[in-house]
Amino acid sequence: MKTVMGIFLLPVLIISGMMSLGSTAQAQTKQVENLDRGLIAIAQENGYLVSWRLLGNEAYDTGFNVYRDGEKLNEAPITGATLFTDTDGGEAPNYTVRAVVDGSEQTDSKPARLIKNTEGEHAGYFDIPLNRPQQGPEGGIYSPNDASVGDLNGDGQYEVVVKWNPSNAKDNSQAGKTDNVYLDAYTLDGAMLWRIDLGRNIRAGAHYTQFMVYDFDGSGKAELMVKTAPGTKDGNGNFLSKGPAASANHSADFRNSDGYILRGPEYLTVFDGETGAELATTEYVPVRGGTMQEDWGDSYGNRVDRFLAGVAYVDGEKPSAIFARGYYTRMVVVAWDWRNGELTQRWVFDTDDPEYGSSWEGQGNHQLSVADADNDGRHEIIYGSVVIDDDGSGLHNTGQGHGDALHVTQMVKGDPIPKIFMPHEWDQYGVSLRNADDGSMLFNNDKSGDIGRGAAAELDSEVPGFKFWASSGMGLYDMDGNVAGQIPSSINHVVWWDGELSRELLNSNRVTKWSVANNSGTTLLSGSGTASVNGTKSNPNLQADILGDWREEVLLRTTDNERLRVFTTTMPTDHRLYTFMHDPVYRTAIAWQNTAYNQPPHPGFYVASDMDFPLSTPDVEFAQEDISSCALTPITPFLKVGDGEFEATANAFVEFGATVSLAPQAEGEGSWSWTGPEGFTAEGREITLEELREEQGGSYFVRYTNACGSQTKFTFDIQVEPEPTEVRFAVDMEGQDTSRGVFLTGVIVNWDIVEMENVYGDIYTHVMEAEPGASGIYYYMTTGTWDNYEEYKEEIPITCTAFHTSGRGRGYNMGEEDMILAHKWSSCETFDYEMATSSESEISLPDEFTLRQNYPNPFNPSTVISYQLPVNSKVNLEVFDMSGRVVASLVDGRIQPAGTHAEVFEAADLASGMYIYQLKAGDFSMTKKLLLIK
Repeated sequence: MKTVMGIFLLPVLIISGMMSLGSTAQAQTKQVENLDRGLIAIAQENGYLVSWRLLGNEAYDTGFNVYRDGEKLNEAPITGATLFTDTDGGEAPNYTVRAVVDGSEQTDSKPARLIKNTEGEHAGYFDIPLNRPQQGPEGGIYSPNDASVGDLNGDGQYEVVVKWNPSNAKDNSQAGKTDNVYLDAYTLDGAMLWRIDLGRNIRAGAHYTQFMVYDFDGSGKAELMVKTAPGTKDGNGNFLSKGPAASANHSADFRNSDGYILRGPEYLTVFDGETGAELATTEYVPVRGGTMQEDWGDSYGNRVDRFLAGVAYVDGEKPSAIFARGYYTRMVVVAWDWRNGELTQRWVFDTDDPEYGSSWEGQGNHQLSVADADNDGRHEIIYGSVVIDDDGSGLHNTGQGHGDALHVTQMVKGDPIPKIFMPHEWDQYGVSLRNADDGSMLFNNDKSGDIGRGAAAELDSEVPGFKFWASSGMGLYDMDGNVAGQIPSSINHVVWWDGELSRELLNSNRVTKWSVANNSGTTLLSGSGTASVNGTKSNPNLQADILGDWREEVLLRTTDNERLRVFTTTMPTDHRLYTFMHDPVYRTAIAWQNTAYNQPPHPGFYVASDMDFPLSTPDVEFAQEDISSCALTPITPFLKVGDGEFEATANAFVEFGATVSLAPQAEGEGSWSWTGPEGFTAEGREITLEELREEQGGSYFVRYTNACGSQTKFTFDIQVEPEPTEVRFAVDMEGQDTSRGVFLTGVIVNWDIVEMENVYGDIYTHVMEAEPGASGIYYYMTTGTWDNYEEYKEEIPITCTAFHTSGRGRGYNMGEEDMILAHKWSSCETFDYEMATSSESEISLPDEFTLRQNYPNPFNPSTVISYQLPVNSKVNLEVFDMSGRVVASLVDGRIQPAGTHAEVFEAADLASGMYIYQLKAGDFSMTKKLLLIK
């Protein structure tokens, strides 16, 4: 086989073998995510249920203390299940937990996520707001489809990547043009990080786009890998430009009259998880080939475009991406490594290779699975009736052909070899259970026809042991293939929910506890206001252990398609397990769950009602200290320019060319780095403004990383003013409290610096230019709210030609009667009212058309977009989202007089993310970016 030697990096978190969770696999360290506690507190009838992770690097008997508002709630360290019921709590408690190691209490965890919404008696939930794309040009209406998770920004918490599916998506067997597929990234709080537009040359449908979210290089931040094509735009809105995409014709439309895409380049791209920026692009392997009928089995595009993808630790240590093509005839599976900024091919499995022959063709499934099939510490790819070894060679082949489902895990206590349960579509194979290492059959219950669905799990601790059931009346079977009962009420997903080690049924928006003995079910969750995805397959958008203890969360779209709802269990449990996300087999299953026909995840060790406790301590190794036990000292950075010092929560005008440095007020060792647009990076604390973009500025991120790897990010919007040549820093602090109603305001005369804080806690700069002969009275508040501001006004005589005010739709009193709107740049001579002391002095007109930077930027929820017209002009000023949809038309073809103008962009109803605003005036056109952060 074709083999490329991998390049090894120090991992972030390394787990030995299968974490010693009942497995006897050979010792092999594996890189997994460096997660925090995932602490949640769910409102109960009285108090809160507090739940957290036991991490893969901790001793099984690690104790925990639970704190509410700094007060310890438990008498002795908790060494049982990682949850605690607080019968008090109040309206807004602040919960933390502290590990107790060898009698020594460690530092606080991050505060718990409060979940106050409940669904029935057994679930809490919170919503993730989404930025739904507008209707596509082919008429497609978008809904959130498959989702995945990864730690995209290295903070120890998961972010969610969502695939937007248009309503005109097609199965490969169906003709018709589809609208574009989008991939969005969101924090659990709903902040949109980026949108990737796969473009018109990637068809929408279950079999075309499998997106892998994983930390492939051990950087501590996940990447995204996905099949792309000319026309794909990255998270910064840029067309692909690396590797073969550098010469791509991104305006090309390779769709034929039936909507199939059977010509044109095909790529595999790695995107940065934090920004969505393109990191690397290469040719997709394999290519379509010369004659599709001969190579893939048909000529119209059904079989050639059947794609699968996954993640596997084929070297036993680091994750590799698995991307494949074909399963009805020829099958090609490729392992890729992303290391040190390079995308390299590790191996290729191809049934066209002479060593295989026709008996290996057509043995694939509508999805794949990953497990250590032969107990050697390295992962194999279960590709239906064949298993591909970790070196890319064929491990075994049953010859029983294609199927629609796979369930792979260790099903026999004490047996390290996983079992593969598979319903079959072809001939009379029915359903089968086989050993993963050599394919030897444990049972094979025959039945003719297409057995389209099947499931495997222990369902009932009263009737212990794994059970197997499938469609077409295939019954409920035990490990020997004997009938063990009637078919349960659904044959889709299974989930851990009720606290027992057996699993529950998950179908559509319902979780059901199934009694094998009584052939009946009890509903534990009925997610009102939500819906499943993928038609009759009734999949959740995602199921995964993303928060709290070892039980799984269920993510479902709301029926208005505007949100993802995250359901988590409120049921008690007596069992303590390590988070499933630190089991590499389960974690890779979360990555491949979105592949074609979604299947539920299974762990790489035996979990059932008779499993042995206590679990042995995992043999783990960290390349850096665990962030979960490392306190992040609060940081207050200051911008330093010459002798001046300004808090990062303020704005600053500084002379262009000055040196800007950060003076952090934080204890302990740490590092600072700058990241900006177009790949700009700078290490250290000091940078000159000449190194920044001189013409337009942009959004720059200053990130502080402490010695434990925990990070705090400060966002600076840097704007270069053409006259005078100065730079404005507008700063947004993540996590800033925006609930207060106190105003502090002031003015800047001759470009001095003063701060203002509005009711939402935002900090703005007020700028006033002196103009001889013009004067007025500026009223401002020293304290109070808009409801009582007149009690706190002061009078400041000023002279001005232009100034900017802020205030969320309210006004400032000018003189006795006069009022101006908030967030507006205006000339004193062009206000809607007549100032009693206004001057007749002339105001010079601008020399050219200019679209000025909006201010503030980043903003929430409104900002001002200003522009200059040297002559009277017909103006169009519009704001677009990153999919090209017009979200606001601020000026719609009106004739505007020469001079400086400003328009307020209100974005209260829009989701966080990047937006583009465009000015068209006569033949002049200019666009700029702005960032909404909620």
